Parts: sequence; C-alpha cells; structure tokens
Amino acid sequence: MAADERVDAIAGLIGELDLHCTLHHERVDTSVHARLEAEALGAVSAFTYAGSGLRMVQSRRQARSAPEVVAVAVQGRRPGVLLQHQRQRMLQPGELFLIDHTSAYDYQWHGDGGATSLGIPLDALGLPVELVRRAGHQLAASPLRDLVTDHVQRVNADVTRLGSDAGSPALGRATLELVRALVLTAASTRSTDENADAP
Repeated sequence: MAADERVDAIAGLIGELDLHCTLHHERVDTSVHARLEAEALGAVSAFTYAGSGLRMVQSRRQARSAPEVVAVAVQGRRPGVLLQHQRQRMLQPGELFLIDHTSAYDYQWHGDGGATSLGIPLDALGLPVELVRRAGHQLAASPLRDLVTDHVQRVNADVTRLGSDAGSPALGRATLELVRALVLTAASTRSTDENADAP
C-alpha cells in the first residue's frame, strides 16, 4: 500500500473493529506502517496491533458509544504509557494490563511497538465494572498474572487457526473464566500495582 494511503487505511480498520478512538501517528510519512490481526473466539475477540509509533485516545464522548468491553492486553516490543481513571501507568514489554473501553483513555508507544489483546464483553464477564477497574490497577497482585499473560500471547500467536477451529467457542468460554478469575484475585487485595503512578 502506498505510504500516503496507510494512515486512512489503518483508521478504517480500527473503525471496522468497533474501537471508538482517535489515532495520532508518531510520524505521518513513509515510515508509518502497521499489521493488524483480529479474530472472534465466541464472545471473545482477539486483536494484535504491531506498527510504528501510535497514540490511541478515546474521549469521554467516544466512550459513551463504545461497546462495553475490557481489553486484557500485553505490551509489545517497546514500552508504552496508559492514562486512564486519573492514573498513568508505564508499561514494559511483555507486561499485562487492562483497558476499560467504557471510559476515556490515552494509550501510546514510541517507535516500532504495539500490543496483543483479548476483548472481553462485560456482560459475558458478569462482574461489576468498578471491580474490573480496581483489578486493572493491581494486576501484579494476582497469582494468575503470568498465566493470563501467556494465554493472551499464545492465543494471538495462532489466532487464525484457533478462530477457524471447531473448539473456538469453547476456547472463548475458557478465556472468559480465566479473565474472571484474574479480576477476582487482583481486586481482592488492597495493594496497588507498583507501576501505577499519578499523572
């Protein structure tokens, strides 16, 4: 694809995935590039974005029309920054984090980076959004953090085959249960993630 067409193409694909955010590319020139992969696993959606530096901003107005989903994500090859719920979090490569699509957020990375994620509908998760938000600030406290991190990465690494498999809906249901356990264990502690800093 020609360089001058990439920015619009990326925005179009993000829109097709029902992500209600505004994209700000680090550099709008021939260096802009991205690879997007998305697949449905029952009620769960797998998504990988790998590309040049990007900032994704969801405003309060955009959040009001966004699907009620929480993204369980793993930071890609470059560090990132997530600002949400009045907290700024510095994300290291391979770190697990949550993005609550029911509220405003500002997420970015510099240079070639990205993230892999699993989108979880809140109605299917069956937990109050306040509990999910609390868990998102203290994922390090959950004994399931490493297991979920590995799950997110492995599913996305083979998502095309898994998405077309007869067991895909069952994999989605198992993922829901795993994420539910992650939220419950993380939210049950009073501690906060050591990487969460005030903006």
